[in-house]
Amino acid sequence: IQDIMRHSQLLTIFQADKDDQHDIDVAILQALLKASLSLDQQGHENWDHQLKLAVAWNRVDIAKSEIFTDDHQWKPSDLHPVMTAALIDNKPAFVKLFLEHGVRLEEYATQETILNLYNNTDPSCLFHGKLAKTLEDERFRCEFLKTSKLRLHHVSQVLRELLGDFTKHLYPKPKSTERPRLSIAVPHIKINVQKVTLRSFHKRSQVKSSCSMDPTRDLLLWAVVQNRKELAEIFWAQCRDCMAAALACSKILKELSKEEEDTDTSEDMLALAEDFEQKAIGIPYSSLVWRVKCRQ
Repeated sequence: IQDIMRHSQLLTIFQADKDDQHDIDVAILQALLKASLSLDQQGHENWDHQLKLAVAWNRVDIAKSEIFTDDHQWKPSDLHPVMTAALIDNKPAFVKLFLEHGVRLEEYATQETILNLYNNTDPSCLFHGKLAKTLEDERFRCEFLKTSKLRLHHVSQVLRELLGDFTKHLYPKPKSTERPRLSIAVPHIKINVQKVTLRSFHKRSQVKSSCSMDPTRDLLLWAVVQNRKELAEIFWAQCRDCMAAALACSKILKELSKEEEDTDTSEDMLALAEDFEQKAIGIPYSSLVWRVKCRQ
């Protein structure tokens, strides 16, 4: 008891019987944060641990009031691991918070990150099963492949099946003599809503052998194929071509809804598809003219 009293900053008293007390998880987080402030040598590691704990417990309120303060400055790169955790666990409030505190999608959404996200898709979602079937079919066709790891060209194959086989692959399969990389920058998709026809136009890189990703597009697609409405809306709002993105998302969701066995999930997909169509319709004409002039 004497040792405890000598380090009173490490002591937090929680009375569960009082109505004005916070929840027990809040009390634990606040106690850990208070302890972190007293540890200079491992201060950053402790702050990082508490932020991960706040994400795991989905306490964005505590993160705002206790973690993102003037007492500790966060580098955007320090937030990348927890950004991934928030995406995988479908916690849009934290994704918004990290974007507000400096995370740049251009730096975050690398090819490795996008692949990691697809490797962690919700096992219960239809797209996860489609990816698994694509890998299984590849192993069946190539008997010499004992194992087949997920690559972005597998994702591209499933997306192409949903958008139409007349579209180009977003992530083409790399040649055996080349290192795996993306060869598409930003796709612009035109769609005829009545005939449901799509045509992709791909902006090529100035350097013949180089390529770049479109972080917003890639994160938007990842969210949409899992029917994650709030995350999809976050990334859609940052798209360069909002109309094309909205219509493409609507097409993907409608195709997935046809195969979804769960009635509630299928209805949610159709509702989100309709929402994206309305977003496309609601884009002001003046905005479209401005976009065309900028491209010219």
